[in-house]
Amino acid sequence: MGLMPTFSKEQFKGFLLAYSSHADFKFSKEEKDLIVKCVPDNSERILKTYDEFDEQERIILIVEGVIDHLKTEKDVQEFNMALQDQFMADGKYCRFEKSFFEYFNALARVNMQ
Repeated sequence: MGLMPTFSKEQFKGFLLAYSSHADFKFSKEEKDLIVKCVPDNSERILKTYDEFDEQERIILIVEGVIDHLKTEKDVQEFNMALQDQFMADGKYCRFEKSFFEYFNALARVNMQ
């Protein structure tokens, strides 16, 4: 396992969007465009991190990001809106994306307890 990057809240959101974009095993141009829009100055770094990390490292980054950046219900709602926009970028909201959305929300809620 490599060194874990430290992400700002917006960078973490970009990484989460990259991860969620791959939930359906496809990564569309529209999904990439939304990530670039979310973190224009860091999108290449974030996408490179996603590509270079294995699944365990990605999950660790997500858990750490939730702990560091999702402190309030408002934070969770902000990220949920971004995830829903990301899921609809390719015009389909599949069961894999729904499962990830449920996992993310469960993780966020546990973190806020």
